[in-house]
Amino acid sequence: MFKLLIVDDEYWFRQGIKSIVDWERYEIEIVGEASDGEEALQKIEKLSPDIVFTDIRMPICSGLELARRARDKGSRAKFVILTGYQEFEYAKEAANIGVSSFLTKPASLENVIEVIEKIKAEILEERGTDRRLTEYDNSLKEKVLSLLLHNKAIVSPVLKNYCDDFLLSLTNCQFVVFLISTSGLEEVRNRLEGIFEGDRNYMGSCLGTEYVIGIQRFHSGASTAHVRSSLKSFFSRFCEVCRQENGIESFTSISSIFHTNSDISLGLSQCLSVKRFHFLYENEVVMFYDDIATISDETPIPAIYDKGVMETLLRDENSMGVRHLFANLSDEIRNNPVYSCDVVLGLYRNIAMDIVQMRSAFCGDISDIQAAFEKITEADKLSVLSNQIEEYAVSTIQILHDIKMQKSLSPVNKAIYYIEQNYKSDITLQSVSDFVGLAPAYFSRLFKQEVGISFIQFVMEKRVELAKSLLLNSDMKIYEICNEVGYNDTRYFIKMFKSTTGMTPAQFKRSQYRKSVIDD
Repeated sequence: MFKLLIVDDEYWFRQGIKSIVDWERYEIEIVGEASDGEEALQKIEKLSPDIVFTDIRMPICSGLELARRARDKGSRAKFVILTGYQEFEYAKEAANIGVSSFLTKPASLENVIEVIEKIKAEILEERGTDRRLTEYDNSLKEKVLSLLLHNKAIVSPVLKNYCDDFLLSLTNCQFVVFLISTSGLEEVRNRLEGIFEGDRNYMGSCLGTEYVIGIQRFHSGASTAHVRSSLKSFFSRFCEVCRQENGIESFTSISSIFHTNSDISLGLSQCLSVKRFHFLYENEVVMFYDDIATISDETPIPAIYDKGVMETLLRDENSMGVRHLFANLSDEIRNNPVYSCDVVLGLYRNIAMDIVQMRSAFCGDISDIQAAFEKITEADKLSVLSNQIEEYAVSTIQILHDIKMQKSLSPVNKAIYYIEQNYKSDITLQSVSDFVGLAPAYFSRLFKQEVGISFIQFVMEKRVELAKSLLLNSDMKIYEICNEVGYNDTRYFIKMFKSTTGMTPAQFKRSQYRKSVIDD
């Protein structure tokens, strides 16, 4: 049976429509009637009619407004507009909100029957498609959806039949393609399928290598504002729940609203474009393609960055100036969403290369400039990329500062600085004397004269002090501490430690533990 709702502000006309046709003969049940649009809207939500006959002119809410509002609420009812002859041309404009047919007053029996037969055929076709869609198992449905999204050739007859049904279900409606980038593919997919189970407007989803892709259908009469608002609200909440309940970070890209089923693969392409923009706007959890469609690679970023300014900041050891420059650049990009990802990424990579080259020039050769450049530009978010380059610039300033300090130090102090920075490596008298620019014999005498102990004894005591700290404040094993303080031979390390402290490393650790227990 098909359910019919009759809406007209004139009681005699409602009665006339009820009596003009033997509705039971045409398998139609009149489930209710209403005298104005507001009452009708409530009954549409409550009774879910398949067909609505409504006058175009009514108090409170016109027939056209009723159809529009019902569509916005998700109703799939077929609307038949009843209108006077003089209003017929105006009524035809209702096609853009999904009105199925029109009847002029007074309606003849032949016209009413013609309209209801046409509408019944449409409803049966939709029901048949929806039923066939549910008859296929989820794995097959996912495969077909993937084929359509990626516009791949379909060779299997079974797949072709299902694809035809799928495409037919997207006619006379509108739909979007969505893509969820997430750290938990299976969890997100299962949650989606659970939420939409039995919802005939959810066309399903499939898994990509890094994302979940799906299609959501809307009635052709639903307004763009309603579709966008519904999607924004749902996916914002969905991503938040995934984060709170499962610790899964997610981001949803949404295509344009399409009206022809040939646009499925285009929808995926649009979603991938939006996904890339998440690099710039990482705090967003839902983004629409239409909001970025006008962004062009031709829009240059204002000249906030200047290579000469950066060079001056580094030479002047102005860390605050460097941080201020990067903060201004980030603000400009985030507050003015008109720059493409390629433009922004290109700018930051140019800045990184400039700093790498400056560091090489100021601080000596970098063994592999390309490796250094790649290391500081590996990031999937603009904030991370900006921070890595910024910290690299600030660390360059620190290195420059250390170099200047070394130049002002006496040879012995310069040697001590070198030892403190390189205690893990194989430090020898020759290597340190070469560093300070003195002959080994002269440097050895000078070192003992100023420090009071020999160079070898100083290095050993530095390493022992570090070993003591690691024994007391870490869970590292003896051989690990041996390597950490610059020795390769564990037995030699233990012997050296005992000669300096009078105890082996293990004895030292036990003695300090007993001491702490007694003190407590």
